[in-house]
Amino acid sequence: MGNKIAAVWARVSSVGQQELSPDGQVERVKKRLIDQGFTIPHEYIFKVVWTSLDLESCPEFRTLKQLIRTQKINAVGFLDRDRIEAVSLQRLLFLSECKDNHVEPIVCQGAPFISEPEGQLVELALALGKERSVLRAQSGAKQGLEDRVKKKGLPSTMKSPVWIRLD
Repeated sequence: MGNKIAAVWARVSSVGQQELSPDGQVERVKKRLIDQGFTIPHEYIFKVVWTSLDLESCPEFRTLKQLIRTQKINAVGFLDRDRIEAVSLQRLLFLSECKDNHVEPIVCQGAPFISEPEGQLVELALALGKERSVLRAQSGAKQGLEDRVKKKGLPSTMKSPVWIRLD
């Protein structure tokens, strides 16, 4: 194969996330891909802040999938497999599209994606577990706000209330 082209997917779930900033992720992933002989065009680097597990709604994710479908890339690099945490079946569909289009998903730290058939079961179990933990955390945060109001008589936000005096 001639010139091998790769994309980089760097995702965080909140603005200001420092320990795994998109720039830090890109730097580490690019180094790994270049060491493996890939070229990474600037427009194929995706730095995304996306809070939802529904990656199909993410415009950058749709663009990445289009690069895969049109076989414009040979690989896509991630810092860690959890950078594509998605609603469980979306993750499997993504990996299936990579496989069908001969695009190698490359994980730079942690366990790689398992390409054998049983890998789908592993990925489904991991994705379902992550989805459940996110839903539990969201539910706990909502319950915490409700308790703050009902049990402590405090506002539902940490900000001071603004009082407007109408005389």
